[in-house]
Amino acid sequence: MAAYMVGTTQEVRQQVAAVYQALHEAGLSYRTVPPGFESEGQRITMPDQVIATKLGNCLELTLLMASALEAIGLNSQVVVKKGHAFLAVWLVCDRAAYCVTDDASFIQKRCADGLDEMMCLECTTLAGNEASFEEAAKMGLRQLDDTFEMAIDIWRCREMQIRPLPTRIDAAAGWDAENPAAEHGETNTELESHDRYDLNRLVDNKKLTKLDIWERKLLDFSLRNALLNMTLGARQLQLVSFSVNRVEDHLQEGEEYELMPFCWDGVEPLKPQEAKGLVQSKQSPQLEKFIVDEVEHMRLHSLKNESETKQKLRTIYRAARTEQEETGANPMYLAIGALRWDETDTIS
Repeated sequence: MAAYMVGTTQEVRQQVAAVYQALHEAGLSYRTVPPGFESEGQRITMPDQVIATKLGNCLELTLLMASALEAIGLNSQVVVKKGHAFLAVWLVCDRAAYCVTDDASFIQKRCADGLDEMMCLECTTLAGNEASFEEAAKMGLRQLDDTFEMAIDIWRCREMQIRPLPTRIDAAAGWDAENPAAEHGETNTELESHDRYDLNRLVDNKKLTKLDIWERKLLDFSLRNALLNMTLGARQLQLVSFSVNRVEDHLQEGEEYELMPFCWDGVEPLKPQEAKGLVQSKQSPQLEKFIVDEVEHMRLHSLKNESETKQKLRTIYRAARTEQEETGANPMYLAIGALRWDETDTIS
């Protein structure tokens, strides 16, 4: 399976159909929800048990299909409505902005003809006698009604460190979960020689002219210059900064980014470590993989929540529009990287 490396959504749909056909030929049968004493939630069996017993309900069959698709590199969403569950499959390499969404139109719009970014799939038809893949897709799309409760995006959950249960091994004393460590060879400790470039070579010893002096006087090197003395206020919005080189490349190519708030479930917003209010993104390396992938999908994330992000963007827009109308110059800029320096009593 080539997952999303194929050219069209039709080819991704064919992969989903192939998995559906394989599970349909497994001879599964539908069963009701097993008895339980929980006030909330539902007892389920694992996908390997569903295959072994050939029995499953709507949620179990949906998770079985989602597991098989994840194994071949396709992302999907488990859609939960009142008393039922089915699957929504991404036909493009994308995912939702949050782990859980309660907006049914998010899926409906992407399933529309012409956009074709997602498809719905009724997984109880895996236990039917004569249910084709196209019929299951139409039935799944009809399930998006007023009883919709939520959709859980699997890819986004994985990025939020919500991992699947480990593989179980049928040992002599019962089931056992094993996660053996990978074996690595010895690393090469021989280092190559690197020479540090002498920055003093960049000094030009030419004699200063009056023009050079005038040009330097036009530059404001005092602390009033926000480009030299940057303090986060109402008109500044700091972004989580990983893969900044790709951001610069995309902007150079004329691409546009969507600014998103801090939206990682279970992760506290990064706290500033200095008086200027700036945050070093490397304090949270667990976010790097997520941010790098978001950059490729043309989304940048701020360090503020949704309401604070909207308020800052509104303030920046209004201030820039006013200054551009009065001076004719656009004052907005994007600073990539910052140099931290501290003043002492003996600084010259």
